[in-house]
Amino acid sequence: METILYIIVLIGVIAAVGRAVSKARDKRRLTSEASVSKATTADLSDFYGLIEQMEKSYLATAQPQDLLSSKPFEAAVNLLFSKPLRNQAILEYAAGGNPLISCIAYEVLRRKGLDEHEIDSLISTLANRAPFAMHFAFRAIHRWAESPVLGKVLSQSNPGGLKMNTSSGF
Repeated sequence: METILYIIVLIGVIAAVGRAVSKARDKRRLTSEASVSKATTADLSDFYGLIEQMEKSYLATAQPQDLLSSKPFEAAVNLLFSKPLRNQAILEYAAGGNPLISCIAYEVLRRKGLDEHEIDSLISTLANRAPFAMHFAFRAIHRWAESPVLGKVLSQSNPGGLKMNTSSGF
């Protein structure tokens, strides 16, 4: 009987320690997120200046690998990486209408790291992406996904010319 009582007390202590560790982790995360400000457009004026300089060379680029070896591209990636932005804000840049900024944002996410929820958010940005942006998105997914994501990716893709034959009764 005494042994069972000790086990019950031990389980209670372990549970209390687990709750305290979880609360401390949540408090650190909230404190960290609160200290990370969302950058304003004024904070990104240097970034947009780089983008403006790169646009002509981007349009003349034949392969995504050419961007990776480009010093201005690397500078833009490093600059956006250095900004105090959460991954969600960078995902919003990736989902935007500028394919060059999308490429840079996806590359930043590849370097920063993504959790499973962020990978799902990234996958949801894939619809109607430019081919170069898709390349960089897949680099980020490949780097951080711990489980297969092909089904999720295919469910977000635009099948284009692929039509399902529904008249056969299947």
